[in-house]
Amino acid sequence: MRIGRLTFALALLAGAPQASAQAPAEGGAPTPTLEARVAKLEAEQSSAPWWRSGLFSGLLGALLGGASTFYFSKRSEKLAREKENLAAAIKLAEEWRAMGDKIGKARGLMAAPAAMAASAADRNLVIDYGNWLDLMAVRWLRGFVDAPFLVETGLDKRAQEFWREFDAARIALAAHNPPFDLERFQRAWPALRKLATGA
Repeated sequence: MRIGRLTFALALLAGAPQASAQAPAEGGAPTPTLEARVAKLEAEQSSAPWWRSGLFSGLLGALLGGASTFYFSKRSEKLAREKENLAAAIKLAEEWRAMGDKIGKARGLMAAPAAMAASAADRNLVIDYGNWLDLMAVRWLRGFVDAPFLVETGLDKRAQEFWREFDAARIALAAHNPPFDLERFQRAWPALRKLATGA
């Protein structure tokens, strides 16, 4: 750097004898004085391109360092989020498999919906399954779970299947004597509706 060279040159000047020119070298030409060499160095420094300056190099290094730190920090956050989302998706798939018996009964009730109108317990079994699917859909649509994993396990198809079967039961019970309203339960599942129908 310029200041370092000047300090070194001044230190040499302090210890060197003061002379306007040194003895000629064997070739006969006089050797430049220390002052002339320092002046030459200063001239070279001042004429150097801006991109070779110490300030520019420092700024460039700081910018590159900051950019790389930001990149690796964001990459680490992304990997951690992906890991959490996969763990959440696995947990949902395990919960769904653990509900196998209840899901089978709920599907049977939707296929013959008169029992849902007559029995609150039967109706609640179907509603509980719908509530679980709606919560799963909320997490899916907000990106809190690994959606590709859930697609592989078929949970998107199960949501669509439930929606179709529940809607058929709703239509059947609306025409039942006396009529029974299942639509109020459907209105409580907006995320499930979106996941199952895209609407």
